[in-house]
Amino acid sequence: MRTLRQIATCVFGGGTLPPELKWPGYLSVTWHILGFTQSVPEGYTISLLSLLQLHRGYHFRLNTVRVGTPTDEQLFKPGWEELIDQAVQRARQIFARAEIGVGRVVPYHIPLTEAVPYNVINTDAEAEALLDDWSAGGGYGITVFFVIYYGGTTSGATPVKDGESVVELFVDNPPQTERTLAHEIGHAFGLGHPDSDDPEFNTSNLMMQSGTVLSKGGSLSTSVDLSWNQTHDILYSGRIQEGCP
Repeated sequence: MRTLRQIATCVFGGGTLPPELKWPGYLSVTWHILGFTQSVPEGYTISLLSLLQLHRGYHFRLNTVRVGTPTDEQLFKPGWEELIDQAVQRARQIFARAEIGVGRVVPYHIPLTEAVPYNVINTDAEAEALLDDWSAGGGYGITVFFVIYYGGTTSGATPVKDGESVVELFVDNPPQTERTLAHEIGHAFGLGHPDSDDPEFNTSNLMMQSGTVLSKGGSLSTSVDLSWNQTHDILYSGRIQEGCP
C-alpha cells in the first residue's frame, strides 16, 4: 500500500515538494490536500480516501491567491477565508461529478501594500492587468485570484491569459462565490458560455452565465453539470495531470 507521502509527492508533481510551498512552509494535509486554510468546519465530513482515489484519475492543481490581505498577514479575515474554503470544496464536488479531481491546493497572498490598485477591480481591463502583473507559477493547474470587489454585474472573469481567473468574494452570498469559482475554473480550462443552439444551453450547465440561469428560473446551486464534450475539452486542455498510480 502506498503511503500518504508517496501519494502527496505524486499529487504535487516531482520527487520533492515544490518551492512555492513556503506557506505555511511544510506539507499540510489540511491546507494542501484537503484545501482548508481554516479548521475543518464542525459537521463537515470529507473522506481522505475518496479524495486520494480521485487523484488516481485525472486531476488538476489549484492555486488560490488572496489580493489585498492586511499588511504582514497571509490570510483574509476568518469569515472570508471560510468562504474561500467552502468555494474550493464545492468546486471539488462539482468537478468530481465529471470524475476530475482537485489535486494540491496552494494558498498565496498579495499584501495590500503591493496589491493596490488591484484589491478593487472595476473593469475587465483591470482584471487583465492584475493577471499580467502577477502569477502563481504556471504549467499544470489553475490559478484563481480572489478580490473583495469586482465592479458592475460581473462576478468573475477569465481574461486571455490561459489558466488564470479573477473571482469576487460575495460575503453575503456564499452560493454565488461557490458557483462563480467553479464556473471561472471552467473558463480557465478554455470552456466558453453555451450558445442558445448548443445542447449545453440549459439551466443545469455549469458554464451558463449566472444571470441567464436565474432569469430562466434555475438555481445556482444546481447549475453545476458538465457535458461529455465539455469534460473532453477539460481533459485535453493541457492543464490536467494523469492519475497517480
